[in-house]
Amino acid sequence: MQGYAIVGMACRYPGIKDTSSYWQALVRGESLLKEMTDPWASLYYSKDQDRSNPRESYSTIYTKKYGSIAENSWIDCLRFAFPPNLVEGDPSQYLCLQVAAEAMADALRGRAPEWIPHERTGVVVGMGDHPHRGIVGALMNGMILEHFIDVLADSVGAVLKGARRKQLRSLLSSAFELVTDPAITPNLISNVVSGTIANRLGLLGPNYLVDGACTSGMIAVDHAIKQLDSGDADLMLVGGVQATMNFPIYQLFCTINALSEEGIFPMSKFASGTLLSEGVGFIALKRLSDAVESGDPIYSVIRSVALASDGKGEGLLAPNRQGQVLAMKRAYQKCDIKPSDVSLVEVHATGIPHGDNTELSSMLEVFEGCHRGLSTIAVGSIKSLIGHTIPASGVASLIKASLALQNKLLPPSVCPDPLEAVADHSTPFYINRTLRRWFHSPAKPRIAAINSFGFGGINGHLLLQEFTDSNQQAGSPVILFPYTASKSPDLLADTDPSIGNDSSGKTYRGLLKYQHQGYTTTGRAIFLEADSRSELQDLIAGLEVDKIHQAVLFKSTHSNNQSSRAATRLVIFASSHRNLGEGLQDASSWLASNPSSSSHRGRHFIYSESADSRGKIAFLIPGEGVQSPEMLGDLTTNIDLFAYWYNFMDEALGREIPLGLVTCLPNADLDCARSANARRIELLYAQDSATQIIAACLMSFYEIASRIGLRPDQLVGHSQGESNAVMLSGSLATMKNQDDLRTRIKQIHEFFSKADSIDEFPEGSTFAISGLELGQLNTILKMRSEWSLISDNCRSQRVVFSEADFCEELVEHIVAAGGNILPTPLTRPYHTRYFKNGAETHRRLYREFPHSIQFESHHAVAYSCLTTKPYPSDYEQGMQIFIDQWLNPVRYEETIRNMYADGARYFIELGPNTTLTSYTKEALSEFPDIVAVSLGTSRKDSTTAFLQSVAILWTSGLDLNLGALDGLFIERYRTGLATVIKPATAVPVHSEIPQYNSVGLRDFLTSLASDVVPPSSGSRSESSSQTVSAQDPTSMAVISDPTSSGARSTSSPNALPVPVVKEQDPVLGQQLLLEHSRTILTILASAEASSKQILKQVD
Repeated sequence: MQGYAIVGMACRYPGIKDTSSYWQALVRGESLLKEMTDPWASLYYSKDQDRSNPRESYSTIYTKKYGSIAENSWIDCLRFAFPPNLVEGDPSQYLCLQVAAEAMADALRGRAPEWIPHERTGVVVGMGDHPHRGIVGALMNGMILEHFIDVLADSVGAVLKGARRKQLRSLLSSAFELVTDPAITPNLISNVVSGTIANRLGLLGPNYLVDGACTSGMIAVDHAIKQLDSGDADLMLVGGVQATMNFPIYQLFCTINALSEEGIFPMSKFASGTLLSEGVGFIALKRLSDAVESGDPIYSVIRSVALASDGKGEGLLAPNRQGQVLAMKRAYQKCDIKPSDVSLVEVHATGIPHGDNTELSSMLEVFEGCHRGLSTIAVGSIKSLIGHTIPASGVASLIKASLALQNKLLPPSVCPDPLEAVADHSTPFYINRTLRRWFHSPAKPRIAAINSFGFGGINGHLLLQEFTDSNQQAGSPVILFPYTASKSPDLLADTDPSIGNDSSGKTYRGLLKYQHQGYTTTGRAIFLEADSRSELQDLIAGLEVDKIHQAVLFKSTHSNNQSSRAATRLVIFASSHRNLGEGLQDASSWLASNPSSSSHRGRHFIYSESADSRGKIAFLIPGEGVQSPEMLGDLTTNIDLFAYWYNFMDEALGREIPLGLVTCLPNADLDCARSANARRIELLYAQDSATQIIAACLMSFYEIASRIGLRPDQLVGHSQGESNAVMLSGSLATMKNQDDLRTRIKQIHEFFSKADSIDEFPEGSTFAISGLELGQLNTILKMRSEWSLISDNCRSQRVVFSEADFCEELVEHIVAAGGNILPTPLTRPYHTRYFKNGAETHRRLYREFPHSIQFESHHAVAYSCLTTKPYPSDYEQGMQIFIDQWLNPVRYEETIRNMYADGARYFIELGPNTTLTSYTKEALSEFPDIVAVSLGTSRKDSTTAFLQSVAILWTSGLDLNLGALDGLFIERYRTGLATVIKPATAVPVHSEIPQYNSVGLRDFLTSLASDVVPPSSGSRSESSSQTVSAQDPTSMAVISDPTSSGARSTSSPNALPVPVVKEQDPVLGQQLLLEHSRTILTILASAEASSKQILKQVD
């Protein structure tokens, strides 16, 4: 397969110092921009800038929001042999070297430097021209400074010639904060950036810069691939850099009104402009075949990159669809990927409305025909988090997409009120605004597309594919019925022997450490147990929330050798890491304030004392109807098992729209998109997809329960869940592994797709009834044969079916009797006489594919809601119950009460909501010793709710495997993410525009009062030849040279003419000097802001 492997990555972006912090920032999905603190920006910021006035727009800025990397801008001088005092000038040189070395170290992973083919390794860096610290500083301390002195000399006369001029030059130069040393001069040559990398890392391949504005990074990748294709290189370091984002750059963008005052919101109706940022990103790139052969860690695979220009259009800076469309089409023509294979587009969108709309229009043309009734292609923009890093933006998008592919998650973007085309499910695209599991068809690898469109009409489109190693064992559960806890690769400890035995040499050793454990921000819990309240308080006091990196932390002072349980148990749970501290504080305060209370369930914690196991464990298995849009919320994102089982079903059945997308896609954002939401509901409740969605959730929850030590003694299924309960009890001899399950799923699906008679029943509706006793309801139902009871769930919820023509009459009778009635989304008359064709179809299914039910003593007991008792051991009797339950009401309440009588005390629902849990609590409301929880919920914070349910079970006396509970969460990165180690020898790399200070300048000008002045001549005013008395310390002298017109003097200071001194009004002298200063300020109004700053300080 054609491809180019990304084997190393490193970066600096606002609030980000490495790939590990980059991923955490992506997961959080929050803007990392801030306001400029640069004195230049503060001095020239004008919120009320007159943007129609060119002179004012050139001299002020109207927004200070931007992205800075100043806190992470440094270089390890000792490692790279740079004198610390010479780290000055253009920051790009030093930051690119540091980050490029980190990318190479990431690719090395502790291996010896011989892994690097030094003679065949090149460097390409995307970088644009901009007024950086080095070049502006050179101008300020050279031409601009001389011009300032010339203007000042022309204004105040001969006193600034000769020695006085040199004295002023020396004074200003010494007050300039930028180091001036000839050794820094090469740093001002742009190509030194790539040359320094090759020089310090000993690379003998080509090194050069490319400049394509915002597309620079993608052009650099294109050049690197060409080097690899030609055989001139075997490894390429590719980067993009915008090391400086300063006041002059913002001045330029303010002149064209390109910046936003509120924020950067790509693809949003709120978009009002872009915001700019600093950034550096590098990747190490190899041919895929070479990377696989050498066993390199592979983040992702570049399959294609293509470029195109806009051609003739509206204007040089106006985006043009034809160039964007051409770049995209060329990328797909160069490989075997089609637009319909893409499931994430990382857009270029900068937040400038015209540009965003043009890009979206181009995408709609290229992706025409990819709409499947629902929007299935996520759209994201890293710029909404870190701003627009211009030439570094392409690499930022590439790193983001690589991390998303690697972790199989879709990071969120900040996008309030999205544009209609990405909000209403009318196009293939939707804006992804929350962290989501990246569901896709398992038949093909995940594909991300990246747009990069630059000023001047240069466009790029890149296709990035997840790396799948056919030799690597899939991280899937080991399925047995009943399940045993898995030992999948996902749960094994991550070890990397190279990290502990780093032989990468002095250039790379110690640059990085690897974080193999990292969690999403949703759902955290701390489980504590101790033999006394005081010990528990000590445990709480010893916790440092900032150092807790697990999703689930367990600490205990209870000895494992003791036969009894710990006397106290406490669980603190929170929706995010930052809220754990609040929970700990609440728990500690409650314990101190309630010394006699033995239990408590608070908003953030659960506490209990001396809790012993109460009895048997019963699993509650729901049937069709419990699914809902975005069910299970963030739980599917945080626990891998859901994605595995959704994909398992998709693969078994070859589904076009993955089940995970049906359940996890966001609803359409606009009211006008009700039809799209209706389409989604239709998919959710269609018989085939509904049963598969419920089955995937069920298998996931059963595996979760098995891993944390929850094994059922009893099971009961509601409606369609009954056959699943029998399966999970371990009683189906024909289903003992994944292959059996996959075969049976295919067989059942094919059988029902041909069995049309199952839907042969009258049109009607189902209703949920409450407020009536069962006898009252039965009396009403006997009035018409067209009404039937479907299920008796509990006293406050029973479900009935009515033929369509009699629904209104049923409603009238229920309301008249004092009851409440609500419609449900189900339309099939399960468990009634109307479903006889469906029951017969199931009979044929069991005959064609016998389940071989074998009830044995070591199996859990499965209860039937038809008989309200355990299934019989006889196969024929069991089959008959399977058939008859479709024709008779579900007697759930009575069954649950029988299970309680048989010893069940813990009732645990394995489903996406709390429906059966609610029924069970009401059915057993008079029994205080029961514990009923659901592992799933329809709440958005479903991870927190899941941990809360586990906490209730644990504090109620069940012993659980809490280590495995932590292991359920996404606890590893597949190749490990790098954390940068800042050494003690790190030297800051400054990017801010240098400044003068006025220390000594006022004294110098005051000292001019002691100098002498010749008589005035020419056009000089009489007052200009007069000085102020040196006796007046508040006065200043204004001196004129009759031979000078501002040119530099070559005469000796000893050759000055004899002075003529006249006394002058001190107030007048002060005014004259101020007038001269303001005159200079006016002259330099269009010059560099640095000169204006000098005069501002003097004035």
